[in-house]
Amino acid sequence: MHERAAYRVTARLILVEDGRVLLVRHVHPDGRDFWCFPGGSVERGERVAETARREAREELGIAVELLGIAHVQELHERGPLLDLFFSARRTGGQALLGADPEHARGDPVLRDLAWVPLAELPRWHVLPADLARSLADGSLSGRGLPPAL
Repeated sequence: MHERAAYRVTARLILVEDGRVLLVRHVHPDGRDFWCFPGGSVERGERVAETARREAREELGIAVELLGIAHVQELHERGPLLDLFFSARRTGGQALLGADPEHARGDPVLRDLAWVPLAELPRWHVLPADLARSLADGSLSGRGLPPAL
């Protein structure tokens, strides 16, 4: 009999406005420092789309409309992780770093926020790198997006 993997699931946002994408800089306790797409972990009883909208409010202080899932990433470095990246549109608020309760527990600390021109993405240390490349070269924009969950 096979044992099921207990995946941790995250919902992340791809917010592009005026040719720029919104990124947050994470600094981990072990010293890793990189830029990534805003988002966070799905909580017990929460739907993935609810997580994406909640994280937008908590982490950035904005409201979003989810347009669909644009990218999926599976990692196994620290246990199975499934990252779902939603293409989204800001519907309200001004993007500022918020006081996300996750950071009080010793999780990675958000240190900065930036609207990065798509053409400049290859010069930034962005994870996941393949998603950043797809945004920079325009190959992601041509995909049909499945509906948001």
